[in-house]
Amino acid sequence: MIKNYYQVLGVEINANSEEIKNAYKKHATKFHPDKHNGDKFFEEKFKELQEAYDVLSDDLKRVAYDKTFEQQYSTEYSFAYSESKSTHHQQEQPKQEQKKYS
Repeated sequence: MIKNYYQVLGVEINANSEEIKNAYKKHATKFHPDKHNGDKFFEEKFKELQEAYDVLSDDLKRVAYDKTFEQQYSTEYSFAYSESKSTHHQQEQPKQEQKKYS
């Protein structure tokens, strides 16, 4: 299962390059291991941020990632979407009058 790089950087899936860059800078500063005496947690988090930024900041890598990400999560999300859509659709449908035959 691939990581959700959008979630790692805290940006929306439709974020532009400037939003991705700003999110990376913000988090990289916050989680830089040098600021935390080499703490392994911050070191791993920083590497994860770098990996996410490396992919999402490169147009070709991002397109490839998005395709893989969509394929991986499409079943999960489409199921959730279809469930919510069918429930919503059922609630909005007007009840049809039943014809009485005499």
